[in-house]
Amino acid sequence: MRDRCLAFAPFAWLLQALARLPWPMLMGFGRLLGALAWRLARSRRRVVEENLRLAFPELSEQERKRLARRNLIATGVALAEHLAAWFRPRLPAGLARIEGLERLSGQGPVLLLSGHFLPLELAARLLAEASGERYHLLARPYRPSLERLIRRGRTRYAASVIAKDDARSLLRLLRAGPGLFYAPDQRGGARAPKLSFFGIEAPSHVATAKLAARAGARVLLFSFRREADGRYRLRLEAADWPLADPIGFTKAYLAWLETRIREAPEQYLWAHRRFRDAGGGPYSRAALRRKHR
Repeated sequence: MRDRCLAFAPFAWLLQALARLPWPMLMGFGRLLGALAWRLARSRRRVVEENLRLAFPELSEQERKRLARRNLIATGVALAEHLAAWFRPRLPAGLARIEGLERLSGQGPVLLLSGHFLPLELAARLLAEASGERYHLLARPYRPSLERLIRRGRTRYAASVIAKDDARSLLRLLRAGPGLFYAPDQRGGARAPKLSFFGIEAPSHVATAKLAARAGARVLLFSFRREADGRYRLRLEAADWPLADPIGFTKAYLAWLETRIREAPEQYLWAHRRFRDAGGGPYSRAALRRKHR
């Protein structure tokens, strides 16, 4: 175990050194990573292209290809943004424009309902620093050595990190406050209801309304994107949807999410197999391999 930790140490130092690069250099490094991914990460590129074909049938093939390339470059930039969120001691001044920050001042815990927009971790840190509060974060764990390193970095802006399958801790910590970053937009399990997202029926998580109701939490919609000038626009909106109707609530959430994605479609996690149905179908790994041989 000690040998493994020693072997990991140079990689950890490298990540932390990269995060401290001058901001333009760090973003340039991210764009370079994205350009390499476009050339080399063929399986991810295929998933992105298939997602965009399904979600944007109105675009021509060339338009979708250009969007896919922009998406993978933006994904590389997001990796650099994650490094900054986790390991950079101070973020550049004036990096965020935040709309609706006053909405956080209400009573009780708040469920910050969002989606997998690419600058996710950086937006969480920017909001925490602007509000003076550290919110709980729901996240999929990394491999142990990397997870320990990232957890230390996340203490800059997260009160705690909750594993995606730890439902008991999720409810307990949301009740305790002050709030939780929550992005339930990825593909649901085989038994999840299929709801429309970009006009496609896809398995969707529908427990958000029940979670908020059981915790007595207010729901705020949290969206964010990188602007052309390099700054970040963060937006907090009220979610005036009935918690007593989980399916109706989820449909409204997915419609809102689609609207926000369309504002900057290259800044969404299209590399996730969101539209893969429970039985595999034409979007399965095997089908993608056959199609793109």
